[in-house]
Amino acid sequence: MRHRSDSLAWKHIDHRFPALDLDSRNLRLGIAANGFNPFGDPSATHSCWPVMIAIYNLQPQACMQAENIILSMMIPGKKKPGLLMWTINDFPAYGNLSGCTYKGKAACPLCGDNTLSVWLPFSRKTVYMNRRRFLRDNHPFRQKKDMFNGEIERREKPPVMSGAEFKTKDGLNSRNDLKSMGIRPELHPEVINGKTILRAAPYSLSHKNKAILYNRMRNMKVPYGYISDLRKHFSKDGCLGVLKAHDYHVLMQQILHVALRGLLPEGPSKAIFRMHMDELKSFVGRSVTNEDQLISMQSETFADWFKKKVYMQMEQGMSLSNTVEWLSKGLLENCVSYKGLLINWSRFLTKDVQRVTQNNGVSIESKTLVAGRSETTGFYGVLEEILVLDYITLQVPIFKCDWAHTYFGVKVEKGFTLVNLKQHKNQFRNDPFILASQARQVFYSRESDISNWYVMIKPPPRGFHELEVYNENDDTSSQPVDTSTLGLQMGGESESYVREDTEFVVVVPRKKKNNRKKKKFTC
Repeated sequence: MRHRSDSLAWKHIDHRFPALDLDSRNLRLGIAANGFNPFGDPSATHSCWPVMIAIYNLQPQACMQAENIILSMMIPGKKKPGLLMWTINDFPAYGNLSGCTYKGKAACPLCGDNTLSVWLPFSRKTVYMNRRRFLRDNHPFRQKKDMFNGEIERREKPPVMSGAEFKTKDGLNSRNDLKSMGIRPELHPEVINGKTILRAAPYSLSHKNKAILYNRMRNMKVPYGYISDLRKHFSKDGCLGVLKAHDYHVLMQQILHVALRGLLPEGPSKAIFRMHMDELKSFVGRSVTNEDQLISMQSETFADWFKKKVYMQMEQGMSLSNTVEWLSKGLLENCVSYKGLLINWSRFLTKDVQRVTQNNGVSIESKTLVAGRSETTGFYGVLEEILVLDYITLQVPIFKCDWAHTYFGVKVEKGFTLVNLKQHKNQFRNDPFILASQARQVFYSRESDISNWYVMIKPPPRGFHELEVYNENDDTSSQPVDTSTLGLQMGGESESYVREDTEFVVVVPRKKKNNRKKKKFTC
């Protein structure tokens, strides 16, 4: 969907109110509303609701720009505003604004009364364990019993309703719920020497792993505007504080699986220059056979060769662009150096700038033709210096980077790209420059304090990008798993749901409070 006019809601309004589209002065408005707690007060009685209006009559690249969004009102208190056409908000706010329930037995707004839910008597909550019915009829997951609720799923997915119809919980109670349902016996509570023991689940972290996770999150720096400073919200025991909805989304989609890498079991974690070179080879003949010597000669002679080529073409009366003419005349001897540059919708800062954010990660991709197929090679490094070359009529910014070795310094493990930023960095010592327009911003998360390897992460670009040519998969460091192939990759053997290398939990019964009032004695 390139524009909101491509959506079903927009087309439904066009069909129901055809006269609305006849006059271009009729505005299409959309409301975005969400609640937040001012002054850091988590109490719901002090919630505020900003209501913003977006004008959808504008072009796609303009309708969601900040200068074109109107803050129409600010509603204090617990009362929520109504909606106009649709809303942009999180799931609880969606239920409040639309009047639909978002919890309990019929929590799904699409399924409605067809929502399948299970009440857990010990945990005293409703869970939804029948999501396999949304898979295709022959999906292997439908036959897996032990991995889910202990039953083979044969039900069809419910019909989609129309608009007119429409902290860990793993404790003693949840383990008793598993026991009552007769599934995953490895996780059932055990009584040993009069003590109730809870075996560690596969996603559990040992004290050592929690310390590693804490250090990774505390040392992780992300680009400016990418996410809030997560270091303020992580405690040493691995607990996470309160975040904004956007921060939770980025954390789950791109950061958490990087921070948990290696801490969980395998299951849960799963053209002109070429012409110049040809002339060089024909000129030196067989006297130079080393490719590195040819590259060095090219770097030393290219400027004079290019200047002569342009001069010869101008004498022959050939038309050349002004840019080519000024480039052939050469640049000024002095150039300006900067500490930061905003380009390609990203803010770059040199590595000597000390910030709580990390804006010095740089990558560039090149495509080569190998055996008739196009292959992409990634180059990763750290920005050292920003220079602006002055050709009098035009200025060209370039980046000087400290690049990792493409063979010894870059590897892919289990879907993650690892970069060595400490060793083998002499490959591009004589060729460290790239055009700033070629740079793509990345950031790195170090494996540990003693490791030289960093996990490379690609943040999405900020602002507007051309939607016809934009591929959102280019902005993800690891691709989501295709669930249609999971059943084919898994064997028929039973999988253990207990983690043996992590400490088990001893349940200590709570003391009952004595609510009886003490008698007062008077003298």
